[in-house]
Amino acid sequence: MPLLYGEGVKAFIRLQEEILKEIDDHSLFAWTAQEDIVGSVFAQSPAGFAMSGNIIPVQEESGELSGMTRKGLRITLGLQPAKTSHLRQKGCVLEAFYIAILNCARDHDTTQRIALLLIVEALNQPSPSFYRCATKGHLVVRNDEIRAFHTIYVRKNVPPETC
Repeated sequence: MPLLYGEGVKAFIRLQEEILKEIDDHSLFAWTAQEDIVGSVFAQSPAGFAMSGNIIPVQEESGELSGMTRKGLRITLGLQPAKTSHLRQKGCVLEAFYIAILNCARDHDTTQRIALLLIVEALNQPSPSFYRCATKGHLVVRNDEIRAFHTIYVRKNVPPETC
């Protein structure tokens, strides 16, 4: 990876993009934020991984990492509408939230998976687009909650408006 001066936060995001090109490990997306925010698929700093030391990859046929495109991260995951209990955000339309189940778990407990909370940008497309809702802690779901797999795009950038 070439060194580019003056990048700031973009340097860490670029590092994650380079890692994504080399490995098929969903734990790259198992980061948390200081506050619940709608934002990028990538962590803004190494501090986002402070609570992720016990996250391990799970190599199963429950999704396929495809990589970055101009539209965002193209990934196939278990995807389902979010339940009220999954939501921390207030004042948002419930139908706009989805849970995307990653191929990673905590401490070798593969019955429970780390999941992303996503907000839909455009659902009525062959491959829908989402933004990630970063949370203060990991969202954990049971492995048997995986119902249907979908290829989606998770935007790299922060949305123009949040809920």
